Amino acid sequence: MKTLKFKLYAHKRNRHLKRTINAAGVIYNHCIALHKRYYRMWGKHLNCAKLQSHIAKLRKRNPFWQSLGSQAVQDICQRIEKAYQLFFKHNKKGVRPPGFKKVKKYKEWVAKKKNKVVVFIGQWYPSSKTCRECGQVLEKLDLSVREWRCPSCQSVNGRDENAAKNIQAVGASTVSLGDVRQASPAITA
Repeated sequence: MKTLKFKLYAHKRNRHLKRTINAAGVIYNHCIALHKRYYRMWGKHLNCAKLQSHIAKLRKRNPFWQSLGSQAVQDICQRIEKAYQLFFKHNKKGVRPPGFKKVKKYKEWVAKKKNKVVVFIGQWYPSSKTCRECGQVLEKLDLSVREWRCPSCQSVNGRDENAAKNIQAVGASTVSLGDVRQASPAITA
């Protein structure tokens, strides 16, 4: 299939051609909008037969759309169908989750597909307030404090990094993987 590019000059001889091209553009944009709406509502693409029957009904009511021939309208619908099939080729059934609302269920589903284990720790586990080095738990730690010093071992802990290390260690010990150590860099400066 070849695509050609033309410049259409404003002349009275080209008036009919310009009107036909504009009608084709309006129908094309309407078909794309229908596809988007259908996908948002049902989660799948609109097939070509339904789209063609819908456009045929609309063409009967709209004289501007009747300026374009029925073969051209069918060609527009078929081109859009082919484009959506190519888009959805990678999203076959079973690849996407079947509409899980909760993150926990989604993570379990992905882990099951990849033969992995997901370990959830308690929501109120004090991962930010626990010192990674000695295990000391602070009684209170404001959200505005991004770094804090441990009162027992004097190590400086970044809130997010410390919480990530503690969550990793708790998850590994729950699954009986033992102690999880941070990887050491190959080259040190």
